[in-house]
Amino acid sequence: MIKKLFSILFLGIIFISVNLSTGCTSKGPAGPASTPTRVPVVNVTGSITLPAAQTGKTIMVAFYSSLADLGSPNNTFTGTCTSNPMPYSLTVSAGSYYIIAVVDVDNNSMYLSPNAGDYVGVYGVTWPAWPASKNAAVSTTTSAFDLTLVTAVNNISGTITIPSDQTGKEFWVFLDQDTNGGNSNYVCTDVVS
Repeated sequence: MIKKLFSILFLGIIFISVNLSTGCTSKGPAGPASTPTRVPVVNVTGSITLPAAQTGKTIMVAFYSSLADLGSPNNTFTGTCTSNPMPYSLTVSAGSYYIIAVVDVDNNSMYLSPNAGDYVGVYGVTWPAWPASKNAAVSTTTSAFDLTLVTAVNNISGTITIPSDQTGKEFWVFLDQDTNGGNSNYVCTDVVS
């Protein structure tokens, strides 16, 4: 009986030892299912050629992932014109972008630019044309983009007929490139009749 009890005890110890030894093998901490790819940040440089020197005027170069909201650039360079061409430098993540540059010639603030007389340019095309898709491919091997600006003009005019009982009232004229009034892709002016 003691021999039988000893055999059962011995088998139990072996069973526990085998289970503990296989259950305790360490494979290290569980990591993520896949390691995310890091997008490099690239220092982008270039030069902006102006129609005429504008020393002391504000210049802005902006990189956009989408033209749907021109109020949210990925990054911008803002400075003061010191030469023509004017160099710029900024950092953006590698990827494809639209690049737009503006010089505020009339000093009415960048918020209201571009308007007639300001200088404006879009990378890869001559403004007022827009590229069909993002045409500035920023990578660690491609990081220089030059733009040539032209003078912006007002090219929209018209006549609005207002009922006579609205004389002296203020009204607004909005021009929008899409039907999404919630974004900042519009220009407007107020007029007193």
